[in-house]
Amino acid sequence: MTTDSSASAMQDTRPVRFLEPVGGQDYGTTAEMPDLQTVIDYEENRCRLSWGYYRMVDRPALYEWQQSLQRKHKVARALAFVSVQSALRELIDFLLTKQPNLSIAWKLQEPLPSWLKERKSVGSDSMEPRLWITPDLGADQRNEWLDEDQHAEHDQIIWYSTKSFAPLPIQQENEFWVGSGEKMGTPGGVVLGQHYDLMEGLFQLRKRRGTLLSVRNIAAWKNHEVVPTSSTLKATEKICAQLIEWEEADKCFLFPSGMNAVVTAMELARRRCQSKQSKRFVAIGLLYTDTYSLLMFDKWRGGNGEPIFLNIDEIEQLEEVLKDESIAGIVTESITNPLGELPDIPRIQEIAKKIGVPVIVDNTLAGPTNAQPLAWGADMVIHSTAKYLCGNNQHGGGALLTRQGYWSEQLKAFQSEWQNFMSPWEILALTKCMEDFPERMERFNSNGIQVASFLESHSKVRSVSFNQLPSHSSHQLAKKLLKGSGSLISFVLHNDSLDGIRRFYDADLRPLHKAPGLGSNTSMLCPYAMLAHYQASDRELEELRISRYLVRLAVGAEKNLDQVFAALERGFRA
Repeated sequence: MTTDSSASAMQDTRPVRFLEPVGGQDYGTTAEMPDLQTVIDYEENRCRLSWGYYRMVDRPALYEWQQSLQRKHKVARALAFVSVQSALRELIDFLLTKQPNLSIAWKLQEPLPSWLKERKSVGSDSMEPRLWITPDLGADQRNEWLDEDQHAEHDQIIWYSTKSFAPLPIQQENEFWVGSGEKMGTPGGVVLGQHYDLMEGLFQLRKRRGTLLSVRNIAAWKNHEVVPTSSTLKATEKICAQLIEWEEADKCFLFPSGMNAVVTAMELARRRCQSKQSKRFVAIGLLYTDTYSLLMFDKWRGGNGEPIFLNIDEIEQLEEVLKDESIAGIVTESITNPLGELPDIPRIQEIAKKIGVPVIVDNTLAGPTNAQPLAWGADMVIHSTAKYLCGNNQHGGGALLTRQGYWSEQLKAFQSEWQNFMSPWEILALTKCMEDFPERMERFNSNGIQVASFLESHSKVRSVSFNQLPSHSSHQLAKKLLKGSGSLISFVLHNDSLDGIRRFYDADLRPLHKAPGLGSNTSMLCPYAMLAHYQASDRELEELRISRYLVRLAVGAEKNLDQVFAALERGFRA
């Protein structure tokens, strides 16, 4: 198998659409999408964005660094990960998903990871297709190994190194190199591969699971900075102590992204489930689109049964659903995105506890000072720290909080094994942002109510979803459970059509940012359904109960909302 096939030779030839970052030219975590055509071209794969939401679009520093590795080592694609251990894990998992009949040929000195023990491990005489995980011992031994013909053409080979960044030449489509990108004590891992389509699939997996390398690490390498160990430790302790206090938790763990925290929680729940059947999750409420994608499209290790979806008004069915022993856990949100609904988490936990099924809650939209799901009985609570906790669109990360006991022990062991920690430089950036968080969160709460009321009374708006409005179906539960609801509002125009959304979105909406994201100190707005569910059919959108042209407005923490109201008025008049 050589590298001259079309799959290997492919390169990304799409034109680049240059976008303005939100949050600054160095570390901005999202970007302005100035008109609806940009959204459509991106969703229809007609262009590559120069900037975008940090987990979905490689920012220039990361993109250019990967490109330099690709050119230097003459491979089809190079991808950077938060650590070499996570890079290995994601590649193995991806290849096993693409080729489920692969058997493991583990040749590393490290013990076989527990999650691979469910896979059949074979010797070199097996005729079955194998996934070889082999140490990188240098080019001579590599060639000797290949010449001995231990592997077959249909096998996959991973060369693995944690020593230094000096990759073997990757010459065949079925070869990958995984190694450390460590320089000056800064963590990072890299995957090199010659099969472009497989590497693109791995990139899509990294987008969903959020194990990407921080651009701050790359800046540190370029500036020859060492990890500030002492200040990072103090900042970590400060962040975790504050989140533990707000969330009424015992333990806090920091991750490279909010989605990586979600993935970790779901993986640990799946491991705990003893069913010999494919493991399944119950999702309650309309969840964040990437959590939905994890449930629907990711093949969890050991198999993934179809998820079960319940609306928040179908909780009475939960006890019967949980009698299925293949249920690994319940996934929900304190406030759902984008409709702002509230699952009755105290009631959900009461039912789940009787059967012994863990409850995972994403608390990002409510924020830690507005809601405390652990106090309601949840097992694990997650935040995307890039949102309200940060506010300035210059930080990426996630946090997972829990009680002392089984879950905290499992989380500690998992992170120790796979090194999926938040970047030291992201930790230092976050600790500065959190200093005024309680004050900002109060303004988010207040501003959300003011703007939602304005929208609900406007003649150009058909409907508004915000649970602090008395008209919202979750209003009474919100009054009971929440201290505030943040400021994420969804609304549908009276002219609920492509023409209607185009007129509104393409208007001069400054100072609102036309960008995906939420929890920003400055307000931002996006055509949410067109970004999150562009390929969905009309029937699927009807089942999700959202309009194709739904607008999501993340009101900021501005002290004066006059310019926000004026911008919306210009959009409505367009």
